Amino acid sequence: MVGSFASSIRLTSFLLAVLGALSASSSLALAEGLKVVLRRASGDVETAQLSALDSEKVEATIAGKLTTIPIADLLAVELSGARIAVAPQAWLELLDGSTLLATDFTTTSGTAQFKLLSGQEYSIPTRSLRAVRFRPGTEATNKAWADIVGGDLTGDLLVIRKTAEASEDAPAEGGIVLDQLDGAILGVAATTVKFDFDGDKIDVKREKLEGIAFYQPVARNLTRPLCQLLDRGGGRWMVKSMKLEGENLAVETPVGARINLPLADLATIDLAAGNLLFLTDLEPEKRDALFGLQPAGMTATFAQLYQNRASDTPFKLDGSTHARALALHGKSTLTYRLPEGFKSLRAVVGIDDAVQASSRVQLTIVVDNRELFKGEFDNDHRGPVNLDLDVTGARRLVILLEPLGPDLRAQLLLCQPRLSR
Repeated sequence: MVGSFASSIRLTSFLLAVLGALSASSSLALAEGLKVVLRRASGDVETAQLSALDSEKVEATIAGKLTTIPIADLLAVELSGARIAVAPQAWLELLDGSTLLATDFTTTSGTAQFKLLSGQEYSIPTRSLRAVRFRPGTEATNKAWADIVGGDLTGDLLVIRKTAEASEDAPAEGGIVLDQLDGAILGVAATTVKFDFDGDKIDVKREKLEGIAFYQPVARNLTRPLCQLLDRGGGRWMVKSMKLEGENLAVETPVGARINLPLADLATIDLAAGNLLFLTDLEPEKRDALFGLQPAGMTATFAQLYQNRASDTPFKLDGSTHARALALHGKSTLTYRLPEGFKSLRAVVGIDDAVQASSRVQLTIVVDNRELFKGEFDNDHRGPVNLDLDVTGARRLVILLEPLGPDLRAQLLLCQPRLSR
């Protein structure tokens, strides 16, 4: 018996040592940096070791050098890890636009509890929820679901599945149609929803429901998201603020939920969505051009006023490649109507490397009749010039290229031209 007790102690000590080693190994790995891919707004893609991250900046080791990168200069931070192959049982839609995939969903006393596909459990107030769907969408039900939960609610809703009879609305007998029942959701259990319908409290089986929608009587002025997090289960979190704390990313959402998300469960931190707009993706309100003859060696895009999309063949400026650019030549004017909320215009400007002997040109950038930039470029002053212009509150942007002589042998590139909030 003494020997058995001693063996038990030795086994316990061994297990504690193993757990300690694993914990130390994990902490050491984090201290050394988590391997990520950084996609910069400039177009550069770099593999790095992440050491710190918050709402303002990313700190990472790139090619052996610790580097600090402002969030505004990044499109995305990509983490490694495969998609979680677990079937969701509930699709949560939050008021801020977050969409989360869960295996379990219940509510009690105004609080929603749910388990993500990763197995992590969380809770948020039901006042942060817009709707919860209990079935995967189909072509037949998606539009009906969107119409019902996207309407002006006067109370909570049960969205009920019904077998349709043949009619104009549902020509295929036996198909599924959605209907709604107004009232108050009192609670959601694993298999039923307790519902108050005109004073009658009823338990409705979840298997009969497409989902539920929550009436929010008080309109909330939500902050615009800083970024979006894509988890490995396919969920999308809107983020108001974030900070790396150990092996978790501490997140606050625009609806006020505070969540600690393990880095191991994340796939991408999307910093561009809603916060960055490339001019190559924005159609000009007006465009004018006066072309000369195409110079020898000029790219095939010379015959166009500008390249208005990401190019399959990257542009080259001072030896660096860029997937996106406005390629201006001759006398060219582009006028854009700017969406609201953007604060800065950034771009890298210079003569296209494809032009061996460039003529002299002048670039002028104006917002709302206010000149922000004027610069000359020629064969001896090819660039690049990094632009970072304040366009806060501006409604109209004009980009003007003018030849300063009769020779039109020039193609000026505005690489990675982007508006940021």
